[in-house]
Amino acid sequence: MRKGVLLLLPVVTTGLFADTVFLKNGTEITGEIVSDTPESVVIEYKLTESIKDQKTIARDRIASVSTSSDEDKEFAALGPLASPETALNSQALDQLIEKKIGTFVRNHPDSKRLPEIEEALKSLEADRARLRSGDRKVEGDWISAAQIASDPSQWDARFRLVTIREAARNNDPVTALRTYEVLEKKEPGSRAMPDALKLALTELDKLEARVFKALADLEVIEKRRQKALSISTSDQAREVREGLEKENAIAREMARGVELDGTKFVPVFPNTKESLDALELVIKNERARLTQLRKIPMRESLDRTRDAERLLASGNPEGAKAQIAEAEKLWPANADLATLKRRAEELSKPPAPTNTSATAP
Repeated sequence: MRKGVLLLLPVVTTGLFADTVFLKNGTEITGEIVSDTPESVVIEYKLTESIKDQKTIARDRIASVSTSSDEDKEFAALGPLASPETALNSQALDQLIEKKIGTFVRNHPDSKRLPEIEEALKSLEADRARLRSGDRKVEGDWISAAQIASDPSQWDARFRLVTIREAARNNDPVTALRTYEVLEKKEPGSRAMPDALKLALTELDKLEARVFKALADLEVIEKRRQKALSISTSDQAREVREGLEKENAIAREMARGVELDGTKFVPVFPNTKESLDALELVIKNERARLTQLRKIPMRESLDRTRDAERLLASGNPEGAKAQIAEAEKLWPANADLATLKRRAEELSKPPAPTNTSATAP
């Protein structure tokens, strides 16, 4: 029995239309079959959300195989035939229209799904044109290019905050935290900072919980692995060790790439203790730093900023200046203050003298 190999085969579910290999011992492996011969089946599956791997399974270990048609798989791979709720550029629609839909139509010119696709394309292409013109779609609402140009830094910060929220909803703390890193670096005084900072601390908790679980699971996995190795043949043991080293190599390569990108956060590699320990330390240090940062009364400063804006709108620059001074004490980095100070100074200037002299006839 090849128990040592089975311990490394995860149960993976990818989509409605997918291939599944059912093993005689009850294990199911879901992914895409890339080779099916009388001797073996090769199936590609997700090792993590972003990394795929392949396994070759001997025919005598397989109870049955379930497959979907190529058309079903390709149509399912298209995903929703609509622009996303949040679209900050046209890349997703470019990929959907030109690559995914284009390939599907070329591969299946007689598909019964073509009318549905053609109808969806009208809306998709209209949305892509808006995005290419500079408009942005944020949580279902369109923001015009002119609005963005009026205050690009604040809008960039808002777009990053939306990305953090979306990643949080998708249970993707690594993307959320990486996006927060960029926001804090590029727009540290933006109106988005208080909400972004609060979310970052929440996402740190999520990521830490995953790391703790992975470390606990790793102890159990290691015990099972050692037991399996003790009863495996030399060839089976070598296959297990090679699989483990492959995972470790992927984790190390990912860590090196992350260092080049300048981010602190890497995905959780459940079978790699070295990367888990490093990520645990990063989370601890970052939580301490962000907890200190959150003590800055940013929201109170923004409240004073809004009071100053109302006072300026009502023609009270002196009252606005007092609110601006309070806002600056609370949060010196508040990016709105420079603009408000200029507006207050302009309103405080005495009106230019009017020339009332007249020339005698």
